[in-house]
Amino acid sequence: MLRRRIRVSNCVLGLLALTLVAGSLPALAQTKIGVIDVEKLVSESPKGKDARTEMEKLRDSKRVELEGRRQELLDLRKRIEDGRLSLAAEKLQELQEEMESKAVTLKRAEDDANREIQRKGEKLMSDIEQQILPLIQKVGKEQGFTVIMNKYQSGLLYADPAIDITQSVIDSMAAAGG
Repeated sequence: MLRRRIRVSNCVLGLLALTLVAGSLPALAQTKIGVIDVEKLVSESPKGKDARTEMEKLRDSKRVELEGRRQELLDLRKRIEDGRLSLAAEKLQELQEEMESKAVTLKRAEDDANREIQRKGEKLMSDIEQQILPLIQKVGKEQGFTVIMNKYQSGLLYADPAIDITQSVIDSMAAAGG
C-alpha cells in the first residue's frame, strides 16, 4: 500500500514537472539571443580605426619626447664616467646631482605620459561606447533579439556564429558615418 502511494506521488510529481516545462516551451522558443564581439567592433569600425590611429600617434610622440630625455641622461652619465679621473670633485658632484635631477624628471615625464595615454584611451573608448550602444539596441530590435550578450565578457563559452551580430553593428556604424 505504501509503495503504491509512493508510485502515485511520483507519477503526480512527474506530470506536474512535465506540465511546467511544457508551459514554458513557447516562451523559450520565442527567446532570441545574440552575441557581439566588442573588441572586433572597436577594431574594425571606422571610429575604432580612427581611435587606434590617434592612440598610435600619441604613443609615438610621447616615445620620441621621452627618448630625447633618456639620451640626455645617458650622455650625462657618460660625461661623468669619462671625467671621473680628470674632473674636479666639485664638478663631478655637480654633474652627479644634475644626473639625479634629470632621472627624477624623466621618471615623472614617463608617469605623466602613461597617465595621458591611459586617459586618452579611456575617453576614446567611452566615445565609441556611447555611439555603439544605441546601434546595438537598434540592430537587436530590427533583427528581433530578446537578449544580446558581450561575447567575451559574459562568461560565454560557446556561441553559434549565426547569432553573432557584430558585423551588422559595424555596417550600421559605417552607414551612420562613424
